[in-house]
Amino acid sequence: MSYIIEIEKLSNSIEYEKGIAKIAYYKALVYAKKGDYINAISGYEKSKKLFTSFKDTLSIARVNNSIGLIEIERGNYEKGLKHALNAVKVLERSRL
Repeated sequence: MSYIIEIEKLSNSIEYEKGIAKIAYYKALVYAKKGDYINAISGYEKSKKLFTSFKDTLSIARVNNSIGLIEIERGNYEKGLKHALNAVKVLERSRL
């Protein structure tokens, strides 16, 4: 996590938006592994917003899938499935 924080500071200082988006995603992954789902989902939403502005469909799908997994782990199966299916739709639309 200390490396992620340092990279986040650097990305913010040079205003590297793609770096900020990726770091928000990786930070959210760490939070999810630790079971801190509130911070994880917050990070995923931040990264999703940035990835959407770049039209990075693969990353948007990855984020949706990650949110879906968290929701399923928390017992919110319907919400989790909705995010997972959204990830599939994003990929289908982009034809990746």
